[in-house]
Formats: sequence, structure tokens, C-alpha cells
Amino acid sequence: MNDEMKVRSFRISDGVAEKFKAFCSEFDNQNAALDSLITAYEVQNAKAVLTDRKTDIADYDTHIQAIQSGESKGTGADSSIQIIV
Repeated sequence: MNDEMKVRSFRISDGVAEKFKAFCSEFDNQNAALDSLITAYEVQNAKAVLTDRKTDIADYDTHIQAIQSGESKGTGADSSIQIIV
């Protein structure tokens, strides 16, 4: 990655510019401030993905446990059914 710093131009409102300047005062420079915002955004997205996957995994686990215990939701099947070959 090229770490060369260059002047960039963004089209933003005066209000956003003032908020960004105030935010940047807590950092060494604007690059560090913007990098922290991007990192925070990426972390939030990762949390959202993990939360979605966590729910999917929990649902899958519940389904597998139901199958393993011989319960089948909505089919009326139970563990007393035997297959004769």
C-alpha cells in the first residue's frame, strides 16, 4: 500500500467540515482521524456479519438437536418410527 500523503478534496457541507475538524483535533493529523473512522466502520460491519452468522449457527444447532432427539417439527414424526428393510 502506498502511504504517501497527498492533498485530497472532498465535497462536504460546512457543518460536516467543522465537525470533522473538531474530531481531528483529538488525533495527530486528519489522516489518523479518517483512518480511525474507517476502522470503526469496518469493525461495526464485522460485528453485524458475526451477529447474523451467530443467529444462523444457533438456528442450525437447534434444528440439528431436534433431528438428533427424534423430534420433527410439524410432521408428526417421532422417535418410535422404524424403517424395515
